[in-house]
Amino acid sequence: MTPAVHIYQSSDLASRRREIVEAAQRGPTLLRTPDGEGLALLPQVELERLSSIRDHALCFLMLDSALRRPRPERRVADFGSWAFAAALTEDQLNQFRDEANDALVRACSGVDAMDALLNDWRATAAFMSDEDAVAALGDGLEAYVEVQRPEEQES
Repeated sequence: MTPAVHIYQSSDLASRRREIVEAAQRGPTLLRTPDGEGLALLPQVELERLSSIRDHALCFLMLDSALRRPRPERRVADFGSWAFAAALTEDQLNQFRDEANDALVRACSGVDAMDALLNDWRATAAFMSDEDAVAALGDGLEAYVEVQRPEEQES
């Protein structure tokens, strides 16, 4: 968050209300209370972005903490809101952690790719939790070819 450019006193609210609101619409604005406490005014979308980053950062820390323990000692609950990650292999978990870290850094810079990343990894985890689907892969996707939809037969 950029530092507050505009700083007002709470006594300014009576006479400069419109100016204060306009300043807050442009960016972070500080309102100093009589006891010296600072109150930040900022656009709601910025508050929501910061809250989202905070929530994802907490999930990332839980993931990182879980990965510091050997796999047999991990519980699904250790992953918190990212419990889907428990279904991933160790290599996938490490890749997910690296990608989540990069997405968090980008989110702090204003580029939010975290939701798309999480959706992709949730789909991967859903697949990995299906033992039959994983077994069907055998050695991987290289052995499979794309099947074309049969053309409709004319009657």
